[in-house]
Amino acid sequence: MLNVNIRAIRLRAGLSLDKAALRTGLSKSDLSRLENGHSPITATKLEAIAAAYGVRAGDLFDGQIVPVQDDMNLDHLGQIVEMVERIIIALDTRPRPEKVRKAVVETMRLVRQDALRSADAELDPTRYTGLIKAFFED
Repeated sequence: MLNVNIRAIRLRAGLSLDKAALRTGLSKSDLSRLENGHSPITATKLEAIAAAYGVRAGDLFDGQIVPVQDDMNLDHLGQIVEMVERIIIALDTRPRPEKVRKAVVETMRLVRQDALRSADAELDPTRYTGLIKAFFED
């Protein structure tokens, strides 16, 4: 059951095996064997997986997965902020902070909606370029 929970949280986080391996520090093949129940899991590996997926290690045992920190969303937020900044520079404009905040928040809201619709959704901030530009073009 632990292996099923580990795979479920990875999929819920929208991570491929490659990305999950990078986050956990485990090899892709090790992670795959753990998820398929073909390899025992050590406490060290369990902690690494839980930390990488933003859950408590104990939650993986009973299947009650409760997010603790949302580092993935923080990374997405950082990517969106960078993109907004690049667009502002390219448009050669100086928007009010409230306008920048609105562009970032609305873009993040769309990213979350995409993630909820598809567990396989990966962040591609460039797909929101037109929306972000619209916030700053008068």
